[in-house]
Parts: sequence; C-alpha cells; structure tokens
Amino acid sequence: TDIEHDSEQNDLWPELAIAYARLAQRDNALRTAGMIGISHRRAEALAGTAAATHDTRLLNEARRHVMGFDGDRDEVWAGLARAEVALGELQEARRTLSTQLPGTPSRALAAVVGQLAAVYWLNGDQPGARKLIDELWSAEAQGYFGCNKDDPDIAVIRVVPSIAEYWDSRGALRQTWNVFKGKVAEPALRAGRGHKVALR
Repeated sequence: TDIEHDSEQNDLWPELAIAYARLAQRDNALRTAGMIGISHRRAEALAGTAAATHDTRLLNEARRHVMGFDGDRDEVWAGLARAEVALGELQEARRTLSTQLPGTPSRALAAVVGQLAAVYWLNGDQPGARKLIDELWSAEAQGYFGCNKDDPDIAVIRVVPSIAEYWDSRGALRQTWNVFKGKVAEPALRAGRGHKVALR
C-alpha cells in the first residue's frame, strides 16, 4: 500500500489491517498494523486482527498499545472489547465496557454491549445477559437505539458472508498520479484488478 503517513490516512490503516485479517491475509494485516505510527490506532488494528484470527497474543499486544490511552476514540475501546468477546474473554470485555461506557457512550460501545449480551444469552445464561444490560445500559445508549432496554423489537442478527470482493490497486497516491498521467500522456488507465474470494 502507498498510503501516506498523515492523520487522516492513519484513521484508515486499522480498517485496512482488519480487512486483510478477515480475508485470511494475516501477514498483510500484521504488516499494515506495524506501519501505523499512532499507538491507539495500532491497538485498534491489532485487536481487529486478533478477533478475525482468534489470536490471543495479538489481543495482548493490542492491550499493551492501548495502555495509558485515555482518549475518547470509542472505536479503539469497542475494537478491544469486540476482540475480547470473540476470544471468549467475557469478563475482560465486560470490564473494558464498564470502564469506557460511562465516560464516552457511543453506538460502537453500545453495539459491543449487545454482542456480549448475545453471547451470554446464546450460552444459556439469560439472567447474565439481562444483568449485563441492566448494568451497562444508560440514557445515552438509549439515544442510539431509539427505544428502551426492554423493547422486544431489539434483536440479534447474525450475518455470515460467503463471498467478498475487493479491488487490488497500487495505492491512493500512485492511483491519482496514474489518472493524471492517463489524461495527459497515456490512452488507458491501469487501475488494478478486481478479485473475488470465498470466505470460510
């Protein structure tokens, strides 16, 4: 990838690393995460990669990168809690959520509360799921759902994709240069290739 190291682009790197991990391209995911210069963004990439690959070591590395970070980047904390749920570390996920929700409630964090409650529920612990929702639900969370915690219309939906498509190109800056160059000197733009992959 030819993404420049600036703050706007750094926000995209965790998503790129996680996308690689979800496409079973672990090496590319780790290489991309390693290129991220901002510690909490690297933690987000590592946590997402840990969730996709079920790698506890990556989750622990993500935790090391997020230590001392007290910012309000909810997606970082939500990513960490999501990875903890994916790896079955439910008490750690609960602790992450209970620590972060009071200070920075968001849709991302509220969604992870729902995921964690769903795991409790699906494992047959309906009282545990109800207790979790009672503990972590807040007036701020209600604003994201538009209903209250006892609304019967709140449901868990599971989506399992069977195929994905992505576009393989030379990177944003090189792509822009090729578009410009194609307008001036070359008749055809070589933008890259589309790929389809089967998902497990």
